[in-house]
Amino acid sequence: MKKSYEFLFSAFCVLLNFGCARTPALSPAISPGKTGTVVFKPPGYLRGDRNTHAKRVIIFIHGVFGDGTSTWQNHASGAYFPALVAADETFAGADIWVHQFDTPKLRQSYTIDELADHLRRYLNNDNVVANHDEIIFVAHSMGGLVARAYLLKYREMPPERVRMMYFFSTPTTGSDVASLARLISDNPQLSDMRKMTTDDAGVLGVWEAQWSSSPYAKTTLSYCAYELLPTMGTIVVQRESARHLCNTRPDPIARNHIDIVKPRDGDDESYVAFRQAYRDTFEQHASTPVWNLLRQDRSLLQVRNVTQTPYCEYSCWSDAVIVAPGDVVRFAAYYHNVGIVTAKDARLSIR
Repeated sequence: MKKSYEFLFSAFCVLLNFGCARTPALSPAISPGKTGTVVFKPPGYLRGDRNTHAKRVIIFIHGVFGDGTSTWQNHASGAYFPALVAADETFAGADIWVHQFDTPKLRQSYTIDELADHLRRYLNNDNVVANHDEIIFVAHSMGGLVARAYLLKYREMPPERVRMMYFFSTPTTGSDVASLARLISDNPQLSDMRKMTTDDAGVLGVWEAQWSSSPYAKTTLSYCAYELLPTMGTIVVQRESARHLCNTRPDPIARNHIDIVKPRDGDDESYVAFRQAYRDTFEQHASTPVWNLLRQDRSLLQVRNVTQTPYCEYSCWSDAVIVAPGDVVRFAAYYHNVGIVTAKDARLSIR
C-alpha cells in the first residue's frame, strides 16, 4: 500500500512538473543553431509556407501539457529541434511545419479524437497535405496518438504518401502515470491514455486494432524511441508501450520523458536517431535499382511494387518504380500504337 501511495505522489509530481517546467519562457524568436534567428510562432511553417510545393514536409506534433515551442527546445543550449532540422543538409528541400494545441494540466479540453480534428483543420488551412507529395510525422508522447488518430480518421491520404513516422515515447498501450493523473485532472486526454487492459481497452484498444489492420501498418515506416531515465522518479512511458505498433528497430534513448525531444545540438542522440531513420527511409531507397523507360520511349511495360503498396490497385502502376531487396514487383506489358511510331520503335530500357 505504501508503494502505491508513493507512485501516486510521483504521478502527481510529474503532472505538476510535466512539459517544460525547467525550460525558460520563450519569445517568438527561436534560434535554429548557426543559421541565425527565425521569427516563428506555431502552429505553422518554420520553413516553407502555404503557397510552396516542396516534395516533402516534416510535421512536428507535441504531447500532453506541451506546446509547439518549449516541447522541442533544449533549456541549456537553446537549440530547437525543428530548427536543427532546418539547418541540416540532410533535410534540404523538405518543408517543416510545427503543430500546437490546447492541453491544460487540470481543466477540461479536447479529447485525443478531437485533437485529430484540430490537426486536420490546421493542416488544411496551411495546405500542408495538399502541397506536398510525401509526409513525415515527428511526434512526442501523446502527439503520436494524435497523428495515428488523424490518419485513421481521414483515410483519404494514401499510405504510400506517409513515408515515415518517428514516435518519441508515445504511450501506444497507455501509461500508468496517465491512469493515476486522470484522478487529479479534468483533462480528458489523460483518460484516453490510461493503461490499456483486456477489461478496459478504451480508445487505445480501438486505435490499436484499426492501425494493425490498416495499410499504414505495412506501408508506412514507423520508428520508435523509448526513454531510459525517470522523470521525477518515474518512467512515464514504459518500453513495451513506446515500441508497440512500430515496424522498425527501436531506439533506446538515455533521456527522460521530457528531455527526449530536446536535443542540445546535432550530435545529441535523440537528434541522431531521427536523422538516421530519415536517411534509412530515403537515402537507402535512392540507391536501389529502378525499372524505367527512356525519355523518348513509349510505355511498353508498367510496373507496381506490391510489397510497398499492397492495397493500391490502380494508381500505383507506372513506368518507374523503386525496388528494394526482397520486394515483390508485378509487371503489365502493353503498347498502344496510335500510328505515330512503329512497334519496333517502342523500346524498353531496364537500368
